[in-house]
Amino acid sequence: MLPRGDGHLAGALERYTASLRLGSTVPVPELYRAAGTEFRFDRDHVRGLMGFLRERLANGS
Repeated sequence: MLPRGDGHLAGALERYTASLRLGSTVPVPELYRAAGTEFRFDRDHVRGLMGFLRERLANGS
């Protein structure tokens, strides 16, 4: 789930597993919040995600 910005893999994995534990007990936006990100597809949010991915790919991480 991208990007929270804290740079800690362990924290990201904890948030991801927390969202998985919720399963289908909550609406999708709440699953994303539990994972540390937002359920949004507006232009600005997607642009930010793409910038994050481009930077990661350029740095090889």
